[in-house]
Amino acid sequence: MPIEERLEQATRQMEAKIKAALVRRGMTQVDLAHKLGLTPKAVNEAIKGYPTQAAKDNRRAIFDALNIRGE
Repeated sequence: MPIEERLEQATRQMEAKIKAALVRRGMTQVDLAHKLGLTPKAVNEAIKGYPTQAAKDNRRAIFDALNIRGE
């Protein structure tokens, strides 16, 4: 599988894990943004896998807040 496809697949899997964790907690992305002191746009960009350093840092915060391990 080409690298681009693997990256896209990994991004989709990460997004699905985060969304599933939100559903289990009865939270929305807006709720998560408020909890983390971020904007809803920043949370969405992190979940969608944007490659910026800010999005990467926010993903780490999201993983911690939702107890997602192994990322």
